[in-house]
Amino acid sequence: MFKTLTRLAFILIASLLLLLVTGLLLLQTSVANVLVENRLRAWVHPALQVNGEIQFAVLPRFGIDLRDVTIPSQTGSHPALSIGQLRFEVSIAALFKRELILESLYGDGLEVFKSGQSWGSFVDDVWLASALNRDNLLRDWGTTDSNAASRWRLLVKQALFENIAAYATDARERDTPLGTLRQLELKADVHWPRVAGTQASLGFRQLFVNDVEAFGHTPALLEQLGLVSQGAWDVMSMDSNWEFAQAKTDRNPDQVLLLRSLAANGAWGELTAASGSVNLGTGEIAIPMQVLLTNTPKFKSRALEITVRQSRMQFQLTGTISDPGVQWLTRPGANR
Repeated sequence: MFKTLTRLAFILIASLLLLLVTGLLLLQTSVANVLVENRLRAWVHPALQVNGEIQFAVLPRFGIDLRDVTIPSQTGSHPALSIGQLRFEVSIAALFKRELILESLYGDGLEVFKSGQSWGSFVDDVWLASALNRDNLLRDWGTTDSNAASRWRLLVKQALFENIAAYATDARERDTPLGTLRQLELKADVHWPRVAGTQASLGFRQLFVNDVEAFGHTPALLEQLGLVSQGAWDVMSMDSNWEFAQAKTDRNPDQVLLLRSLAANGAWGELTAASGSVNLGTGEIAIPMQVLLTNTPKFKSRALEITVRQSRMQFQLTGTISDPGVQWLTRPGANR
């Protein structure tokens, strides 16, 4: 009898809460829109703007659909970043277990604008300007310390972004396409604030870079590997799996991103990797790779150029994230 009454009371309370939430969303849409936009500004970026509609869903999951979201640029009339649509759905029940489960995350029409000769303005507009917001997000979600009671789990079941493009804007506000990406896919199981054990899979489809020179140090590295053709680079598909770990030595407490697998292909051939690491504290890279180059690849250096019909090679990505390099494990052009 007691269990039955308890169950009925729970159902009644849940129904009332559902009706209350539904009423707020339907009757006070403008108020809800303001609340959502203010929260996004507090958590993501202080100048974020939602220029289009904001739609809500309650059943079967709580979801928000945003249209025409922009982050303005401090220089020029173009935004630093804009996205045509951003939609996500979360599990409400999981929040009571300190779990944020993203059932789905979808974005369409993401555009990034680079002003001037470097990406410095974009970094200033988007990343550095949102540093305080990231602190607010961590504080609001109770993740500013490593106590067990404050730990959260973020489970991204499916994240898909489509139609991504990057542009360079000159002093006359003229846009030059730098590259496009058809699809970006992500799945992740994140533990916070201690991220050791976090796993993620990342993949993309149809990456076309029109001007590799616009990406700083990257052109020399790609050219050295024989992946660039007349200043352009394409990747038809890439899939990878990663895991976060703690550095093993006491002298090096930094977080380490471990590569578990990677496979990519394009008109230039195929590239694979079965292991590797990126130190997130120092930026050091150590990723051994194998590549099968086709389509008469060329290997260039300051004093030598080798043209081959097909070649299998092994090399290791070295250096740092900001200044990567290559250590050859087999001699370029050995298999002609």
